[in-house]
Amino acid sequence: NNFPMPQGMFSDNRDVTLKTKPVQIEILPLPKDGRPEDFSGAVGKFTMEATVSPKKASAGEPVTLKVTVSGQGNFEGMGAPLLTGDEGWRTYPPSDKFQSTDSVGFTGEKVFEFALIARQDRTRTPGVQFSFFDPSTEKFVVLTQEPLEVNAKAGGALAGATPAAQQPDAPAPTPGPSATP
Repeated sequence: NNFPMPQGMFSDNRDVTLKTKPVQIEILPLPKDGRPEDFSGAVGKFTMEATVSPKKASAGEPVTLKVTVSGQGNFEGMGAPLLTGDEGWRTYPPSDKFQSTDSVGFTGEKVFEFALIARQDRTRTPGVQFSFFDPSTEKFVVLTQEPLEVNAKAGGALAGATPAAQQPDAPAPTPGPSATP
């Protein structure tokens, strides 16, 4: 249906100013009671889920812990979830990507991807914790994800190797001749 429009019909653009009655809103500060230490400013209603890939990593090979936070709220001001129990892992700051499902960016999902390299052989990833303030209940909520199963081998120079324990019967090394003149 590609009919040409008659000239002048629906083609006149005009700026129009509309006036409304003022609206009064009250902005309350977030409460300090019950605020989790890792709270980074997320306000709304959210859910969280995590996946890891690959599930098997060779020495020095990274695995990606992907954490998806979905729901409604201030995604722009949202900080990254906190990794818990990350001993034995070398962790890097996550990348993040937001996908909105509405025109104003209030509903959607934010995906955080953490690169992890095993310093010691690991069979589980770190856990994940994400805190937010729910304005409908006026309470802080802490979402947790238990560690996920993974088989990651420690990698050579990247591993946090500890020196081997010295055997008690081993003689102390004797100093060699000095190389200085």
